[in-house]
Amino acid sequence: MFKLDKDISEEFKLSDFPKINAPAIAFPYLRAYISNLTLQSGFEPVMLPSINFVNLAKEKE
Repeated sequence: MFKLDKDISEEFKLSDFPKINAPAIAFPYLRAYISNLTLQSGFEPVMLPSINFVNLAKEKE
């Protein structure tokens, strides 16, 4: 559960943070988790490719 001092503004929602920065921070952890999960399950490790979130955001615009 997260609590904020202020409401999330439209300016924040349209900023780069939720589209680029937050996914770029979280993705390496997701990538490592999936790799370790598949490896420890006895399967070939699934290595997700790196993603350039800046280019991905530009392509979506």
